[in-house]
Amino acid sequence: MINKKNILYFLAYTLLVIGISSWCTTMWIEKFVLSGGQQEMLVDKGEEGAANSPVRDENAIIEVFSYACHFCQQSSNDVQALEANMPAGKKVVYLHINDGSGNWLSGSARVFATLNVMGIEKQHRAALYDAVINQQLNTSDIQQFNAWLTKNGINVETYRQAEASAEVADALDYMKAVTAYYKINGTPAFIIGKRWVAYQDSEFGEFSKKMIGLLASQDKP
Repeated sequence: MINKKNILYFLAYTLLVIGISSWCTTMWIEKFVLSGGQQEMLVDKGEEGAANSPVRDENAIIEVFSYACHFCQQSSNDVQALEANMPAGKKVVYLHINDGSGNWLSGSARVFATLNVMGIEKQHRAALYDAVINQQLNTSDIQQFNAWLTKNGINVETYRQAEASAEVADALDYMKAVTAYYKINGTPAFIIGKRWVAYQDSEFGEFSKKMIGLLASQDKP
C-alpha cells in the first residue's frame, strides 16, 4: 500500500530541488548578464532571439571551438565527459568557429566541415589540435596538409572530393551564420538551447551543471 506521507515528502523534496535550481540559474543570469561587467560570460538572446536562431539542433549545448584554440584543446576531455552524461533527450553538438575570414581561429573551419561530412572528425580532433597548435600546421597549405592527411591514414583523394561537395559548402555557410548570429569572436563558446551563449566562468564540472540547468529551464511542464 502506498504511503501518502512518503508521497508528500517526495513531492516536497522535488519542489525544493526545482526551486534551488531555478534560484541558481537566476543568480547566474543576474551576476553575468545584468551586472554590466566588462566581459559578459553569459549572453541571453531572449525567447525571440532563440526563435530566430539559425541553429538547427533542438535541446542542445553547442560547443563552438577552433583547432587553433589552446583552451579548447585543454577542455576537450571535459566537454566529451559532458556529452557522455547529458540528460535524456539532450545532446552536445560541435561546430567550428567560422567568421568567413579564413584567419587564425576560423582558419581550419573547412577541415572540420570536411572531416565531419566524412564522419571521421571526432577521431582526428586531438591530432588536429596538436598539429595546428603545437606544430603550426597550416591547413590551407595543400602540400603540407596533404602530408598530414597521409600521415593520419586519411585518403587524400577521398578528402578532396568531400571538401568540394555541396554538403561541406552548406556546413561552412551554417557555421558562418551561427558565428555571426551569436557574435562569437572567441572560443570555446557554448550555445545553450539556442538562447544563451556562455563562456566558462568556473571549474568545468560546476560550469557544466549551470549549462544543463539553463537547458533544463526550457523544458515545458
